[in-house]
Amino acid sequence: MNKKTLVPILGTIIIGLGSVVGCQATEDNVATVHFWHTFGHDVLSSVTKVADKFTKVVKETEGLDVKIELEYQGGYDDMVSKIEKSFSAGTTPTIAVAYPDHVARYLKDEDKAGDFVVKLDDYINNSTYGFGVKDAYDKTGGAVSDIVSSFYEEGQKYVYDGTYSLPLMKSTEIMLYNKDVIDAVLADYNNLNNTTIKMNTINWTDFMSVLNYINANRAKYNFAGDDNIPLFYDSDSNLFIGQSFQRGIDYISMNNGTGSADFNNAGAKSLVNEIKTMYDNKLLKTKGTNNNEYGSNYFTAGKSLFVVGSTGGTGYSDPGASFNVGVCKFPMYKDATEDHRKYVSQGVTTCMLKNGKLTEVQNNTNLEIGFKFIKYLLSAQNNLDVTLSSNGYVPVRKSCYELDDFKEFVASGDYLANVYDIVVNDINGQYLNYPVFAGSDTARNEVGGIITNVLLGKSTTDNAFTTAYNNTVKAML
Repeated sequence: MNKKTLVPILGTIIIGLGSVVGCQATEDNVATVHFWHTFGHDVLSSVTKVADKFTKVVKETEGLDVKIELEYQGGYDDMVSKIEKSFSAGTTPTIAVAYPDHVARYLKDEDKAGDFVVKLDDYINNSTYGFGVKDAYDKTGGAVSDIVSSFYEEGQKYVYDGTYSLPLMKSTEIMLYNKDVIDAVLADYNNLNNTTIKMNTINWTDFMSVLNYINANRAKYNFAGDDNIPLFYDSDSNLFIGQSFQRGIDYISMNNGTGSADFNNAGAKSLVNEIKTMYDNKLLKTKGTNNNEYGSNYFTAGKSLFVVGSTGGTGYSDPGASFNVGVCKFPMYKDATEDHRKYVSQGVTTCMLKNGKLTEVQNNTNLEIGFKFIKYLLSAQNNLDVTLSSNGYVPVRKSCYELDDFKEFVASGDYLANVYDIVVNDINGQYLNYPVFAGSDTARNEVGGIITNVLLGKSTTDNAFTTAYNNTVKAML
């Protein structure tokens, strides 16, 4: 956006009555872009610093007075509800944090394509300020190819062709383990002296054997408490989805823009029965079977020896000086084919939205400023600064990993540094992406419910699948 085009536009922007709309001119002629988010204190503080720098860059570069209004909306469910209500209320922000499943819901809310959710390709490919263009908003000219491909492709898995969301910072699942105990376990189990190497190469089948060995020798490793469990897996949904993908079991799909729930099949039922056996044999506990509480307390108290969870929450599983922690990928299914040797990806995605109560000119003004701010947030140094404040999320640009700040952080060898090291160097962008459509978020929740209900004995496997499938299909209508 150049100075000649924006100055007269600002003169036409009005203040919405009763509520603040996406971008407005104040008495000081300041353009305000609203960014709805779910950030905690540390990330918000970091993003605020980036926003303050951005407004100075815009002023110095284009002579414009701009403000990025960062507005907390609660959790992700709160965000979805507020965004959907904003479409009729005229309070829709220009930028919003969202899971891709939620963007799919916003697309379904449209009477016609483009009513609310902005297709980002024209901005991304803009020859003046798009990705790959060296300017004040990204002096390195970071191209699309510099974004981790699976992170970027996630924003192109919708019912329409094109890009409708962009990654900001991402997480995946890693496994933490009590290294003090597992060193002794593996030395006894198979005369292994390098736990780190073994844990980074062990497969699902061998890992199950290790868990069974631990259970058979609980007293030997001072692990005999009635409530102790070798493995704690935080996400019931991710356990189902990740194992289904690695084993080539159908989950969901999309054909010609139409979503399909495919998980009600014999392979998936066999998988759930296998996990049920693990639970019954006291090898495994999940968040869903633990009153919806994460495994961090189990792990830090020494009541579980392995915990699998999001890198975005690994800070909660830090035991301090109580014991040494090992970090590794979760063991891959032994017979996974090369294209199925991937892991679940989660984390913060952004989308841009139109406000139905504003004119086309006003929306275009907002969106151009908003995209430039996203580009600024995704420039390598800014993206790294934000993610390093997040307690476990990783940057989305590959060039971030080449920055001295990142290398120094990983070289420190502390707890979180080891987490980043495993994500960047071992998992190395190998993430799975399923299509997203209205009802795909329901599918995710429902398959997690299958795990929970079958493990707890609240439902038979067949009944749990039937209920989950029916609820998902209903949500897709």
